[in-house]
Amino acid sequence: DIETRDIPTLQKSYTNKKDGAAPSHVIFCSMLLRICEKEMKTGPLFNWLLKSFNSELSVMFKPDVVKAYCTKIGRIFFNIQPPPSMMSTLENMMGGMGGNPMGGIDPAMMQQMMAQMQGGMR
Repeated sequence: DIETRDIPTLQKSYTNKKDGAAPSHVIFCSMLLRICEKEMKTGPLFNWLLKSFNSELSVMFKPDVVKAYCTKIGRIFFNIQPPPSMMSTLENMMGGMGGNPMGGIDPAMMQQMMAQMQGGMR
């Protein structure tokens, strides 16, 4: 387990060029830091970095945490908004429908639609 290995074991694995575990995360992190030091116009470079290292990022330790941090970095440093959730997309598509006087869809109706899409409530 990564969290319980001691420093000499990690160092040996890190410097071993024959174990098939190249330390690409170090390269990714150093490039990420350099991009963040630049101005907001380097957003496309940030996107390129994420695409280029996508396969490595998906096999890192706790990849969902890495992805969440990358999303937050993109939002804060480069004003890159993550794709909308399924719920907000449905709300935007259904705007003006339902019984909500403010426009949009009634929350109870939205929950019923979501349940039907997932195979529940018939």
